[in-house]
Amino acid sequence: MNCTGLNLNSEPIPPPPQMTVNQSLHLRLSSNNLSMTQSTFKNIPHDVLVSILFVNNNFVTISKDSLSGCSRLQMVELSGYHVTVYQLGNVVRSLRTVPIKYLTISHAHLRCFPTGFFTPLANHTHLSLSLVNNRLHEYDGALFEPLKGLVYLNLRNNRITSMSMNEGYTQNVKRLRLDNNQLDLTPLFCSNNRSHFPQLEMLEIQFNHISSLARKNYDCLDKLKLLSLSGNPIRILRTDQFAGLSSLRSLSLSYVGCSLKKVYPGALNSATLSKLYFRKNYLQFGRDNNSIPFNIFGKCHSLKMLDINFNVLTFVRDDDYNAVFRNLSSLTNLIMGGCGLKYFPMAIPRYLKNLTSLSLYHNEIKDVPTLVENLTKLKYMNLRNCEITSVKEDSIPSSVMKHGILGLSENPFSCGCDSLWLITSLQNDPFTFRYNSYPKGYRCHSPLHLFNVSLMDVPISERTCLLSQRSSMIILVGLSLLITLLLVTTLLYYFRWNIMYLVFMLRYKQRDIVDREEWDYDAFVAYAIEDLGWVKESLMPVLEGRDMLKLCIHNRDFEVGNLIVDNIVNSVTKSRKVIIVLSNKFARSTWCQFELDLILNHVIETGQRILVVVMLEELDPRYVTKSMRVMMQTTTYLEWGEDREAKQRFYNRLRMLVNKPFIAPKSRRRKLSV
Repeated sequence: MNCTGLNLNSEPIPPPPQMTVNQSLHLRLSSNNLSMTQSTFKNIPHDVLVSILFVNNNFVTISKDSLSGCSRLQMVELSGYHVTVYQLGNVVRSLRTVPIKYLTISHAHLRCFPTGFFTPLANHTHLSLSLVNNRLHEYDGALFEPLKGLVYLNLRNNRITSMSMNEGYTQNVKRLRLDNNQLDLTPLFCSNNRSHFPQLEMLEIQFNHISSLARKNYDCLDKLKLLSLSGNPIRILRTDQFAGLSSLRSLSLSYVGCSLKKVYPGALNSATLSKLYFRKNYLQFGRDNNSIPFNIFGKCHSLKMLDINFNVLTFVRDDDYNAVFRNLSSLTNLIMGGCGLKYFPMAIPRYLKNLTSLSLYHNEIKDVPTLVENLTKLKYMNLRNCEITSVKEDSIPSSVMKHGILGLSENPFSCGCDSLWLITSLQNDPFTFRYNSYPKGYRCHSPLHLFNVSLMDVPISERTCLLSQRSSMIILVGLSLLITLLLVTTLLYYFRWNIMYLVFMLRYKQRDIVDREEWDYDAFVAYAIEDLGWVKESLMPVLEGRDMLKLCIHNRDFEVGNLIVDNIVNSVTKSRKVIIVLSNKFARSTWCQFELDLILNHVIETGQRILVVVMLEELDPRYVTKSMRVMMQTTTYLEWGEDREAKQRFYNRLRMLVNKPFIAPKSRRRKLSV
């Protein structure tokens, strides 16, 4: 019954419509000028009135017995500042014999209450008292101590900076709300290991000014099940910060990231905790000194709900997920939205097989792994606002598709055949996708001709995709053959000289030395003129002096008057071996390169293994020509060294390659022809 703006003054409230004894009357009196006495309610049947709401009334007077006759009245709420503490005291006194269960005094601009204010309610049981939206500066234990039947005390949205309680103070409230006040320190709920609130089960002190948590102030709350500390400027969370609360089931530590400087490993350990809210802290988890360790809740073995959305998990490694989630096998609800995830953590389906709800929205996930099928109990899956372009059937648990809800809206979908299952599922069973932004959030981002088209309107079927796949296969095979042909052609052209050389070598690999009794020279020596000194001092004394071989040295043995080309060709042809002395001077000399080309041409034409390559020094790659590279890749060369052992090894190998071989008697030799 609404009695608003009637300006009753001292007039009684109009009678309500005809009511039976079993009916309940809820009375609202707002914006009235009101004198509140027993006569005010004489038209209201006391046996049906169960609640009265006074809002912004201007009370002229309130008598001490104004509500004393309301035998069924259970709830009274007085809201507004046009009432004095004395008048409120009379309301409380009038409730002494009334079975009141809920009393609210709000928006009255009250700074304090006089001693004994609530004493008239001392014998009431299961009483809930709300003093919200006032200007109280202190929790006065003496004020509430007479209320032994008080079970719920709501003091939110005041200006409380401290709690005043004597050493023996005891309050049996089960729920205490102190949120949105100005507490700087953790309230002293314990004194000498004795609790001032031994029955307290729910404590809400979020959005105060608490910067440090002292365990000794709250560890004695043995029956505490819910603790909310969100929105406080907490600086440090120490190891086992809440482990002493032996009955704790729910913990809220959201909106604390701006001030939180240090979180120790295992800070949130709790053997009993089943719900943890650590959301919107925007804290970076990782292993470096500036990050929060991911194992802060690794020992919450009873945890069933974990909400860590809008933190930064970009740098958390797979083995960190494994180490934590393997201990959270009881988890049924996991929320990790807006955490910067680059991929779907495989530890989720690997260890969290009891999940019924999984939210990974607002991340950078591109693919959903097939291992998700392990989540057989999952009913709700939210992957909206990620970077998923397509979803395969085996990536979504069948339990979600049959009995649950799948949220995939606001993803950049590719509307080709790779999304056939998703599109047809959405079109045939849209009820499964009924979560937020359906169907407007399901739109194509590619191909271009389908951009921004709803998935509900995409013309696609299994038949068209099969035809498309067949055409794509033909094109793919054709392109593969073309690319292979081009690649082979390119390689053949690039390595044509190498290939030609190898062909000749394979063709003549069994060929013996040409059937000749004698050679004019045992070896032709090709060298740069700058290396003549080495030839005279290190090569000729050994081969011509000690081994009695005959070398062709061009500045000594070339015939005068003949063309240089003829001298080279004739000398090489008449030599059993050709020794090429490689150096950077040789590589830079145009004449030496010309001489090398003639020698290699002779080797290819005859198929003889006559080359002996000597490497005087390491060659600069800038001067190495293609001919030299081919020769070095196909011919084993000898490296010159300056120390005694290196020289000995060099000469031993040189003699093996250059000395005359054993020649069989003429009658047993046969001439090989090509």
